[in-house]
Amino acid sequence: MSGNFFDTLYNPMWKRLTDQGIEVVSQQILKYFINPLVKIESPELIELTYGGIKVKTFQVLLDDKLFRFVPGQKGVVLGWEPGLPQKDWLKRINQEAMRESIGHVIADLSIKLPDKTVTYLSKKLAKAVADNEGKDMNLLLEIEKVMSPLRTVDISPMLVEATPEIAGYEPCGEYKIITGQIKLSQEDNEHRDEIVDVLLKEQSGMFDLKIQRERLTILDYLIFLRSKEDRYRIYHEKKESYSDIVKRVDKQGMDLMTEDEWEYCCGAGTRRLFRWQDLGTSDTTTTGVKNLMNCHNMFGLKIGLLQDGPELIHSTDIVKNGWINILDTELERQLLPLASYYRNQDDADVLTEDTPLPIGYYSYRRIIRIEPPKS
Repeated sequence: MSGNFFDTLYNPMWKRLTDQGIEVVSQQILKYFINPLVKIESPELIELTYGGIKVKTFQVLLDDKLFRFVPGQKGVVLGWEPGLPQKDWLKRINQEAMRESIGHVIADLSIKLPDKTVTYLSKKLAKAVADNEGKDMNLLLEIEKVMSPLRTVDISPMLVEATPEIAGYEPCGEYKIITGQIKLSQEDNEHRDEIVDVLLKEQSGMFDLKIQRERLTILDYLIFLRSKEDRYRIYHEKKESYSDIVKRVDKQGMDLMTEDEWEYCCGAGTRRLFRWQDLGTSDTTTTGVKNLMNCHNMFGLKIGLLQDGPELIHSTDIVKNGWINILDTELERQLLPLASYYRNQDDADVLTEDTPLPIGYYSYRRIIRIEPPKS
């Protein structure tokens, strides 16, 4: 492939492509950069708008998982700039509704995470509060301590998994909502009736009360209902380490993100501390604020979200995103783990390549970089 092809995958050239041009380029990407063993389905041109930024791109299902193309960008400024004056980052957000929505998400997670993981997380949060007790906390100094440094980088174009995977779970089947059909692996078939019983009750509640929960747990199973999907995806618990995840992802012809890639995919270099901070919402209810914080960003990715917890990247030295500490009384400090440039050092410090990860505690996201072959 010529250098011209790769040039078109970077902004600003990408923005000038017509719909037909994007379709031709996407066909080349899917033909030459996807592992032949990966099932490719439903490529589609999409247009996204978020925070005043419009992005025209394409999406595709790879082995039934949604991936979206993120154009490359050169000279992107990432990281926190020391010495910036403090401002009201949350001025357009109903802060009381935000506190309530956080409480709802935390309460929901407490029944979806395994008991051992909830206990592990609770101890970490309680210790963090105890360590800070009596200290005179300066918010700007706290921010500078936990953010990545200011830097200018080039970001390669890539296909990015729209929603992260949850570490410690392995796919084992699915349940189709319309037909009621369930498909499970042979070793999990003994729990078929129990899973179907709970899912039927969940469906009843969803339709009667118009409640849609993205994930729930049954026995040792994690079950997802993604937005606009007609099926629940079923996973069972499986102990695994960081190294196990990397090997599996590599076998698929994919990779985990670098810190630079993660930060760019989260905030697109917009220089916002929180990607949703200046957006506001006409719906100031708890549900409205929760939807604002939970929606896809300008690249169509669900990233930097409260319910996904710490996200593993291409290094055990750094973890992005994190569980917020609901015990903290300062809302802006409480929300720092959701900031675009946050470095989760606490979770990185206990992370090793071969130690089994707490079930459901970490998440990870697969990518495929679209780059010229290395000579």
